[in-house]
Amino acid sequence: MGAGVQSACPAALDHGLLSGYNRCAMQQSANQPVIAVVIVSFNTADLLRRCLRSLQACRLPLQIIVVDNYSHDESAAMVRREFPAVRLHVASENRGFAAANNIGLHMLGFGTPNTAPRPDYVLLLNPDTEVYVGALEALVSFLQAHPRVAMAAPRLYNPTAVCNTVRFASPP
Repeated sequence: MGAGVQSACPAALDHGLLSGYNRCAMQQSANQPVIAVVIVSFNTADLLRRCLRSLQACRLPLQIIVVDNYSHDESAAMVRREFPAVRLHVASENRGFAAANNIGLHMLGFGTPNTAPRPDYVLLLNPDTEVYVGALEALVSFLQAHPRVAMAAPRLYNPTAVCNTVRFASPP
C-alpha cells in the first residue's frame, strides 16, 4: 500500500477475519499492486529454476520468497546464485508444506504485529509450476474487478497445455 492511499473498504472487511483480503481492489491508487509469491521447495532445484524463470516475465512488482524445506540438493545454492533478488529461507528441518508456507507468510509480515507494508496479493505457488506470460496480470485484473472476492486460483494446465480438470468430490 502506497503513501496517501485511501481505503474504500467496508467496515466489515477492515475489522475481523477478512481484514486485508483483496485490499488492493479497494484502493484508490495509481501504483501497481505488489504480488508476493511464496514457493516451498524440497529437493526440486531444476523445477524451481524453471518456476522462478517463468516469474521473471511478470510485469507487476513481485516479492518472491522461497522456503527451502531442508533440501539435500542444490536448491538453496541455486536460488542464491541465480536469483539473488529472491528472499530465501533455509529450514533446519522439514516441517511439512503447510508449516513452510506459514514461514513464508510470516516473512511477509502476516501473523505478526509487523507494521511494515504488506503485499496487495499473495500467491502460494508450487515449485513444479511454470507461470504463463500474462497469467498473474490476468489474475490480478480479475481480483481488482471483483473486490468482494477474497481468494482465487488460476487455471492449471498440464505439460502438454491441456487444461487440468481435477476436481474434488463433494461430501455426501
